[in-house]
Amino acid sequence: MNTTTALTKAALIDRVKLVLLKPSECWDTIASETANIPHIARSLVVPLAVISSACQFIGLQLFGFSFPGLGTWRPPLFSSLAWHIVTVILQVGIVFVGAIVVERITKLFKGDTTRERAYSLLAHSMIPGAVGGILGLIPFMSIFSFIFAILGLFTLYNGSTKMTTVPESKKLLFTLAMVVSLIATSLAVFFVASLLIAQPVPGLNVS
Repeated sequence: MNTTTALTKAALIDRVKLVLLKPSECWDTIASETANIPHIARSLVVPLAVISSACQFIGLQLFGFSFPGLGTWRPPLFSSLAWHIVTVILQVGIVFVGAIVVERITKLFKGDTTRERAYSLLAHSMIPGAVGGILGLIPFMSIFSFIFAILGLFTLYNGSTKMTTVPESKKLLFTLAMVVSLIATSLAVFFVASLLIAQPVPGLNVS
């Protein structure tokens, strides 16, 4: 998906298949491309965030979560919609902020990268997690999303030294440092957002 690749459904599907089916080998292709943040955001990050969040929203509204003996929980329609829209915006923002964090961490490990390559690293590593989020279309299937989360970490690990000059000997520690920093960044961003917009209020709708 180089800078001249058209924004097409087929291109997005091909890239998702490449990362999911070849989480190690895919980085040879990705690393050879000219990273361009606006292009990657438009063609990869935003579509995946929108599709994943939309599936979770629709799944909760249609099916909800069933609790034996208690009923089915469905979040309020409008507050849930608002929160999912905000979630998409936050996910897009976190990838950009995360690229800055990764760029700084790379230097701590005596390596080098560009912000564009750091952004590409995170954008492609989010693919498994986003696909796992699509399982939210059927809420009870979302319990399997952790499998995709693990695949996402494996993908990040494989790409960590492909997209930076951090030596292979520091690959594991470098990946752990990125993961911890990105989790802290995400929690901080979502905490601030939760103060600005009301999240769906739990309630049981017996069906």
